[in-house]
Amino acid sequence: MKTTLKAYDASRDFMRIRDFLIKTFSLYQRPFNWCIDRWNFCRYFVVPIHTYHNVRYFGVPTHTGQPHRDELPFWEKTIGIWENEAGDIAGVVTTENEEPGEAWIQIHPDYTFLYDEMVTYIEEHLANRVGDIGYAKLYIDEDSELKEIAKSRGYRKLIMRGTTHLEYTITELIPPRFPQGFVIKSVLDVLYFPSLEKVERGGVEVDTSELPGT
Repeated sequence: MKTTLKAYDASRDFMRIRDFLIKTFSLYQRPFNWCIDRWNFCRYFVVPIHTYHNVRYFGVPTHTGQPHRDELPFWEKTIGIWENEAGDIAGVVTTENEEPGEAWIQIHPDYTFLYDEMVTYIEEHLANRVGDIGYAKLYIDEDSELKEIAKSRGYRKLIMRGTTHLEYTITELIPPRFPQGFVIKSVLDVLYFPSLEKVERGGVEVDTSELPGT
């Protein structure tokens, strides 16, 4: 099966990768790749918030005289997309923008033969370079073929905690029990926005001036 490596185009590929993660979740029947919440969180929280950190990512130093830089273009340039002959996504390499040299591989189960090519891409484009030496960190599922490829390339395993996925199946809805005088009401039923504002401001500063009724 022939594949082609393409650069990330934000105008079309964000949602394509999101749909790819949905599709492959069904194929693996478990969170082998990222779930869509992590993809969304990375793009719309992690990357933007790092705009305000004067640190070093991907071997590209920030200018100490500037309070921030726009991380989004840097992050987008690191993403590689492999497509099959039909133009469908077969695999994606990305980073979470948390650590220099980190890399995550999202892959369709029929295209795991791309692992070796993807690691080469990571080493050439994502490695954090200090002089002539590059450092890359791969996140590998224990049951993945990627494990042997990384081992053959000289990677060493780090002792660290993996991503935990929890699931609890509710078979019977148990009516909640509250102390006397307490009940649950929908905001739509109450529509008393001063009370809502008080609750919101208890946890985080929120501008509720444009809410109806305030």
